[in-house]
Amino acid sequence: MTLPARTAARPREPVVVLRHARGQAPLVTRVRSALLLSSLSGLRSRGLFDRYVALLPRKLHDPILGAVSGTWLDVELAAAHYRACDALGLSVQEQVAMGESVGEAVNGTFMRTLLHIARSAGVTPWVVLKHYTKLWERLFDGGDVEVDKLGPKEALVQMHGLPLFSIPYIRVAVRGMHQTGFSLFCTKCYMTDLGSTPTSHAYRAAWA
Repeated sequence: MTLPARTAARPREPVVVLRHARGQAPLVTRVRSALLLSSLSGLRSRGLFDRYVALLPRKLHDPILGAVSGTWLDVELAAAHYRACDALGLSVQEQVAMGESVGEAVNGTFMRTLLHIARSAGVTPWVVLKHYTKLWERLFDGGDVEVDKLGPKEALVQMHGLPLFSIPYIRVAVRGMHQTGFSLFCTKCYMTDLGSTPTSHAYRAAWA
């Protein structure tokens, strides 16, 4: 993944370092069922569920629509789910909103715990970002993440080893998931897509 020149050239302060050699992150093989269940809930609440089911291959109806909480699902099932979401043709704003609702559902308890810690340490998104590896491991089996500080209120967030990034929908929805988490720690958060490969993606996060 090649970052924009102006971002790649800026001084960086590591906040979360890669656990594996660069380019050697193991591919994600499983995702938590909570991701898909909260996404399905969002589709229902927006009146999109029937259209989604029609786009989902029939042979995958049982394993996806019958998924239960607290389990791991094969990443290929997740890919089929997000390809169907992508085929809905939602606007960018709708995709971000879907991601925000998923973020609220899957990370709410963890984020509130961090907020409690932050009250004594200073409430800023850096509290979340310093725990980024733990957040990732709650949702994905495999992959790797890194976070660099670009400024007092600006970070470079990079995720590696997730095959789902080949699907346009997930790249936008994950932006919404981040914005939900950051919103507990700042007045306004701005997430900018910086680039991707089929298994990696980078965002610039800035907040006020």
